[in-house]
Amino acid sequence: MSVKSANDCYQQSQITSAQEAAARHGGELTVLDAGNDSIRQSQQLLDLVQSKTGRPDAIVLDPAGSTGLPHVAKAAASSGIGWAILGGQVDYLAELRDEFSTPVFSVAIDEIEIGKIQGRQLAAAVFEGAHVLYMHGPHSSRIAHLRATGFQETKPTNCEIRTLVSQWTKASAARSVDLWIWLSKVETRISAVLGQSNLVALGAREALRKNYMYQGQQDLVFIGGGPTPVGPTTNDEFLDATILLPSTAGLAIDALIPALKNGDETPESILVAPHSGEMPHPSLPAIALSENAESEVACFDSFLLNDEQVVKDFCTDSDHSVFAADLDVHKIGKG
Repeated sequence: MSVKSANDCYQQSQITSAQEAAARHGGELTVLDAGNDSIRQSQQLLDLVQSKTGRPDAIVLDPAGSTGLPHVAKAAASSGIGWAILGGQVDYLAELRDEFSTPVFSVAIDEIEIGKIQGRQLAAAVFEGAHVLYMHGPHSSRIAHLRATGFQETKPTNCEIRTLVSQWTKASAARSVDLWIWLSKVETRISAVLGQSNLVALGAREALRKNYMYQGQQDLVFIGGGPTPVGPTTNDEFLDATILLPSTAGLAIDALIPALKNGDETPESILVAPHSGEMPHPSLPAIALSENAESEVACFDSFLLNDEQVVKDFCTDSDHSVFAADLDVHKIGKG
């Protein structure tokens, strides 16, 4: 199993799940850490595939890059090595499945469903006229766009939603919120924050808690999108609701080993359903899920590039009136 980073909490849970699945089937699991380097990951796997000794029966890949290592996948399949890729979709699976008899498939969580669940969670948690920050992942992220697509289907129509874009880190989300507060120059009190991941929700929470408008405010609702960390362990890590993401690595091995042993057929793509995880706020009733929600899009596009925050225009609220018009591009250095 090749993981993008063994230091990531979710990756650690993936490794544990894969180890348990391998043990159930009488298999052995070796874990390679790519250190978030797709080139290193590619070379590690090519060395294994081309090795005369110690060649694996199958590879489970959680890709560090966006390509899914098509050349490595083909080399593995041509050598009779099973191949399961986790997460994003790739366009080479059908070709490899037609050309080779070895199992080749993907296992992914239904990202659109995550967005739909978050929309229902928000609809159940906020009051009419509430102001909501929606923390969107990077523009380059397919996962972020899929979750946003699902969210648009179920989000409530009775509140104003402003979208901030950040990287998938707590620090980046906090910078995005800080910058939005600085640029907006309006004293709109936010009632809820919905993050496409737990980390960005917690980063937004950190930034809001530092602002004078929110100091001491206990009724703010924070909804995350998984996977970790999640509260309520400490006040700093508290979320009111999140998404429970099942392990895809264990499922991949559960499909791989019978396919290799018995010739069982595997589908080209296995889609795994997420689940809602509610952690009631001390001052709020438990968040229940509501099925009815449709609404219009609201948008505030901010682009974060390395150590600079670049904010562009196109800022509207849900009524399509101007929220912050004709902003020039602002660049802010460190500090």
